[in-house]
Amino acid sequence: MAFSGGYCGKILLVSLNDGSTQVRDLRETDARMLIGGDGINSKLLYRMIPAGIDPFSPQNVVALGAGPFVGTLVPSGSKTRLGTLSPISGGIGSSGSGQMAGLKNAGFDHLIITGRADHPVYLVVTNDRVELKDARELWGRDLWAATDAIWQELDRDYQVAAIGPAGENLCREAAVIANKYAAFGRTGVGAIIGSKNLKAIAIKGNRGVKVKDEKRFLDLVNQLSAEVRSHPNFDTWRDLGTLMSLEHVLQYGNFPYQNQREKPPERFAGIYAADKFRARFKLGEVACQACVVGCKHFIRLKDGPYAGMSFPVSCLLVPSQFGTNLGLESWDDALKAFETYARMGLDSHSLQGVLAYAFELYEKGILSAKETGGLELTWGNADSVFKLIEMIGRRQGLGDILAEGLPRAARQLAPRTVSWGLASKGLGCVFDPRMRMSAEAFSQMTNTRGGHPSNTGVTAVPRPAEQVASFCDKIGVPPDRKADVMVGPEGFHPGRLAKWSEDFSTVLDCLGICRFPIYQRVSIRLYADIFEALTGFALPPEEMLEAGANLWHVHRSFNLKHGLSRMDDHLAGRYYEEPLRAADKEYPPLDRDQVEQWISDYYEERGWDRETGQVPPAIRARLGI
Repeated sequence: MAFSGGYCGKILLVSLNDGSTQVRDLRETDARMLIGGDGINSKLLYRMIPAGIDPFSPQNVVALGAGPFVGTLVPSGSKTRLGTLSPISGGIGSSGSGQMAGLKNAGFDHLIITGRADHPVYLVVTNDRVELKDARELWGRDLWAATDAIWQELDRDYQVAAIGPAGENLCREAAVIANKYAAFGRTGVGAIIGSKNLKAIAIKGNRGVKVKDEKRFLDLVNQLSAEVRSHPNFDTWRDLGTLMSLEHVLQYGNFPYQNQREKPPERFAGIYAADKFRARFKLGEVACQACVVGCKHFIRLKDGPYAGMSFPVSCLLVPSQFGTNLGLESWDDALKAFETYARMGLDSHSLQGVLAYAFELYEKGILSAKETGGLELTWGNADSVFKLIEMIGRRQGLGDILAEGLPRAARQLAPRTVSWGLASKGLGCVFDPRMRMSAEAFSQMTNTRGGHPSNTGVTAVPRPAEQVASFCDKIGVPPDRKADVMVGPEGFHPGRLAKWSEDFSTVLDCLGICRFPIYQRVSIRLYADIFEALTGFALPPEEMLEAGANLWHVHRSFNLKHGLSRMDDHLAGRYYEEPLRAADKEYPPLDRDQVEQWISDYYEERGWDRETGQVPPAIRARLGI
């Protein structure tokens, strides 16, 4: 059908086997039930990827999707999603980036890539012209160098999502990074791109996105912009981005230290203090398309051992979190590590977990200099960190085993230590649930992608019950469900609240806007009004939330189709077996019985079978899967 606004109405399919292309129509029913982006990506992947295949098989499929707000004037309307069968979990793989909105300007809502090229290529989409260009000269180059070379060959107006050596070498933690800084980081999407002999995707277009009711749309966009700008943390968020929450995340267990055996010592709050970053490294802010905040940063190392390096950083908590886990005692070392793994094209969260695991093995004498190739894997040894990152990205020596990620690497190196590999469904975890079982920490277990928290930030730090209740109202939790959601050790049920906060953040994701906390303080009603003015058809708040829930039904069904089960909805053994040490106390290990109860309650809240997590046939039939 012809959409009146927001949607291009077209899906581009490209076969790497022979370079052939097809264009299919986007169905309005899918737009209504799944909105767009990750929602429609996931349904397409469910239908196209056969059960039982190896993720590195040419039969695997990659989907790039952009929701209806992408490419418009909606503040932060730039989020695109990349999906596939994950080489980490064997289930759904999905990751987002604030770039690649050029897909919509080229006239497409989704790009589907199938097959495998017989030699390295990169894909160029310029409006409706599609080309596969020879990338043999780019193969082996680091991600930044390859991106620069593509810009030089084409022009700087192309948005380029590329892989580095890690993706080429099928490292399971490999990322895809757009325009050298905006990462499709998690779930190993870069390894699947590499398995297809695809070095990069470059997109440019000038078609724009239609708007159904321009006057109402602009009025509502201005209202949203004003709400975001009036947020009390707006200026701090622009100045520091995610680093503004450093002290809180250190205090409440959201930063790992020495493979999550201890809470980070207090000195790290000083080492990674915001004023040090601002004074020594920050040059300015970087914004994604249409964003009024600009929470990313361009930095330069002006002095010290790595003087002269300059590059953009998307999320400042990432290098600082990486640094605390491995005991790096300076911003300089953490930023040099960032530069190294970004050039290799590796996901920071999963990488730091597998590195910390290896460092713990070395500390306990399980690994020796013989296995490490002479590297001393001692905490805080920055040179060894940099070298081991390169070894992983190029699959050299010990890096070849660590490139398999957790728990695969643990099974090869020391099977009795598998519980030290802190991951869920193979994806490295971010939050330590032993300090606080927040909704975000809980969601690392049941997240269909693996050990990544739901991106809400609402209970990641303690909040008064009335603040959590207000958030529930804002995101549209039905009154008849709110009572059960607002019961628990800290005034909320971590599993039941996770369901509703996941649905809301998924709505933002499928619309194509940023899920960072400022945008989550806006009522879902305003997003629904903007959607109607843009597209011409109504999707009331309750239907939007249902569409968010629908994505989780599709994700869960995808995982069940590919062999995952309730047994995969758990965290690593260390969380259940060992306390977390801190300077002043110990936090006890998790109670398995209590966790099992919360998981069952989560399934129930989602409308799945309470014991197995099976999605009811009626729901699957309604969604056409």
